[in-house]
Amino acid sequence: MALPAEYNQSVLFGDTLAFQVNYTQPNGQAVNLGGKSIEMEVRAKATDDSEDLKLAIGSGITVTNASQGQFEVVISRDQVLELGMRGRDKKYEYFLKVITGSVHDSILYGEILIKGGYGS
Repeated sequence: MALPAEYNQSVLFGDTLAFQVNYTQPNGQAVNLGGKSIEMEVRAKATDDSEDLKLAIGSGITVTNASQGQFEVVISRDQVLELGMRGRDKKYEYFLKVITGSVHDSILYGEILIKGGYGS
């Protein structure tokens, strides 16, 4: 995937949002995640000073194959319920980055739409 990539997603209020990421260079070569941190920040607006939700390895992000650049991101049902609102759609912006020392590489960004008129 070209860096950074835009990936918009949606989830029903009360469901879990989970997705897999294969972190590669533009030439398709996998990026080894050994020794790197991964964080995802979710904000109502990209310009907000603080995040509404922050995920990291061990807290919503799981590296599934470090040498192949593969990891999973999970926003739990409870987190979706906290962010969403029954009967009303809510939109958030997220940024996913891989960190090596003081270098922060944004690799994925987009919108998360929580569909409030559905689910429980």
